Amino acid sequence: MKKLLFIFGFSLFMGLGIKAQAASLELIYPNGGEEWIGGETYEIQWWHENLNKVRITLEDINGVSIENPKDVDLEEYSTEGSYSYTVPVTGNGKDYFKVELEGSPSNVNGYEAPVEDESDEVFSIKPGVSIVSLNDFDEALIVDNRLSIYWEINPDDVAYSIKLDLYKDGEKLGMIAGLPFYHDYYSWDMTYDTDNYDEQKPGDGDNYQIHFYTAQGSMGQTTKNAYPIEVFSDNFSITSYDYDSDIPGDDDSDDSDDSDDNDIPGDDDSDDSGDSQISIDYNLTNQLKGKILLQVEENGEAWYVKPSDGKRIYMKDGEVAYNMMRDLGLGITNNDLAKIPIGIEDRFECLDTDNDGLCNKLEEGLGTDINNSDSDGDGYNDGLEVKNGYNPLGSNKLTYDNSLINNLKGKILLQVESRGEAWYVNPDDNKRYYMTDGDAAYQIMKFLSLGISNIDLEKIRAE
Repeated sequence: MKKLLFIFGFSLFMGLGIKAQAASLELIYPNGGEEWIGGETYEIQWWHENLNKVRITLEDINGVSIENPKDVDLEEYSTEGSYSYTVPVTGNGKDYFKVELEGSPSNVNGYEAPVEDESDEVFSIKPGVSIVSLNDFDEALIVDNRLSIYWEINPDDVAYSIKLDLYKDGEKLGMIAGLPFYHDYYSWDMTYDTDNYDEQKPGDGDNYQIHFYTAQGSMGQTTKNAYPIEVFSDNFSITSYDYDSDIPGDDDSDDSDDSDDNDIPGDDDSDDSGDSQISIDYNLTNQLKGKILLQVEENGEAWYVKPSDGKRIYMKDGEVAYNMMRDLGLGITNNDLAKIPIGIEDRFECLDTDNDGLCNKLEEGLGTDINNSDSDGDGYNDGLEVKNGYNPLGSNKLTYDNSLINNLKGKILLQVESRGEAWYVNPDDNKRYYMTDGDAAYQIMKFLSLGISNIDLEKIRAE
């Protein structure tokens, strides 16, 4: 009799236990319409039954994961769950996010498929950093074709590079600049890269905007661990004024004093009475735009002649030159950069670990392997491929754009789609040279420069 009761009881238990206990999951927060601010911490909350783990995923409106999912282990018999999530400081400025939850059943009495729930509607993530433009761009005063742009941002939170675009009436006119992540100021010479604007060059008028954008991915993090900052300034007007004349509030009383020229090597300040005694040679200036000059009659002081206005800038040393030339950099896409041949200067002092003819610093800029002389494994040496116009990371021969090269001769280019790597396009051979740091800038000054006498140097106006 006991045996029969046992069999009946076991059969009843099995009959009732074949179906697992129902698992459930319901997201409570965020459920749509919320606004998250970068740098703040929020509690993602849900209710659940018969689950031992919940996976949390932050997605955009297309269901694409924004960052790596978070797995949360649940306590036995618990019915409420939460996870403290700190939003990256950079935020996003967009209104199209959802949280998706996926719960793993406890599987106490059998198998049951995972259960899911997500935000009913989208919510927004706003930057937790401040970007402040000069005068809030209520009115932009262009002096000598130059517009000053300021912003405030924590370099530790910003992405690899910063991009500035100019808009008018809601339409993009062109890119102003691409800059490294650590910049908080840019002085834009409106004549510097007007080729980007085609027939829509900026001029006097209303409804202009500055578009501030950072590439995704902050220093030391993968691209999924930080959101890009994207901010438009308020509308502003552009009013042009000639340099040192008709500037509101300027009585021109200081126009006879170029006191900022003091102590510039090779400058005896004899021209400091309003440049009236200087005879600027514009033909010579145009020939030397974009070139680096060395004073052969002095101590080899270096000057860079700006391609935009032909003014010369004194470069005290490699570090000063590196920072100065990066400040003058023009943003360029990786696709356009590949259309300019790579320069190799054998006199540059730089370690070449794999002896492929490319120094380590240049290989870092190109993305090739410093420990492998044949990065793409095609049987050809990386240095040999570069010197002969082939892609060291592929099998194709590189195609160059002579029109683009002519427009960029003598300029500093910054890779806006990467980490802001800087390249100098040498106007003497139309090749680009990687300028990774102050030492590289010094060697560019040393080996790619043109000697000039003091007399000829004085014919080029100083900045």
